[in-house]
Amino acid sequence: MAKFRLGMGHFTALDLTPVGYINVAGLAGCVSVSMLTISPNPQQHLPLVSEGNVDSVKAALASQNLVVGNIECCVLTPHTNVETLRSGLELGRCIGAKGVTAVLFDSDESRVCDNLHRLCSIASECDLRVSLEFMPMSPRWQSLQEANDLIESLNEPNLGLCVDLLHVVRSGGSAKDVAMLAPDLIHYVQLCDGADLAVTRDYAKEASSQRLTPGEGVFPIAELLAVLPKDTLLEIEVPQSSSAEPKDRICAIVSATRQCLNACLSS
Repeated sequence: MAKFRLGMGHFTALDLTPVGYINVAGLAGCVSVSMLTISPNPQQHLPLVSEGNVDSVKAALASQNLVVGNIECCVLTPHTNVETLRSGLELGRCIGAKGVTAVLFDSDESRVCDNLHRLCSIASECDLRVSLEFMPMSPRWQSLQEANDLIESLNEPNLGLCVDLLHVVRSGGSAKDVAMLAPDLIHYVQLCDGADLAVTRDYAKEASSQRLTPGEGVFPIAELLAVLPKDTLLEIEVPQSSSAEPKDRICAIVSATRQCLNACLSS
């Protein structure tokens, strides 16, 4: 595992408070965590970092010797006022985050470009990079190549990609497509597994609650690892519906992921 750093994504542990999640990620041996500072769905109660708990979050990060890789999640829709995201980005800076993830649910290219320019500007003020996470279920920019083309057209120095293996597979992409990217464009990679290689836009339930742990399915994890730049942050993104205790579930996911990565790297 010398080549890669292994972190945890908070969507894997939405049944834990921010502090509880940090403590379990530390116990499992992760080197980083993503944290929710902006709700992607205001109708859903999520364990957000807030002004009320940010001090305890910072204390937990320090006690577990964890860094914050990314904050989640800026969803850009036709109705998004990017300025309203500023407080979440400032919280990200407060907890030492490296970047913020953005997803696009808008098909209007002019508006999307304007919003991304503004988001990159505010993020830069907060010492954050912006990682665009493409997904086939969005109305446009549904593939790795389309997302790459959009980023190149915007020419924002702090804008790059979050490469989620589930989205790569469901869009019909492959490790060869990832290998074609400029290495510094890949901010981090989200890992999970899946039972098949179907190309589809109808996988929202799988994405949100039915992902498999790396090593349990047929996703091309070894092929992906082979083309990633050295020191790429690998973030475990495995939300699952489970009755298991969160600590036991998360520690098992991290342990199985390590076994999978070690097997891939030694083969």
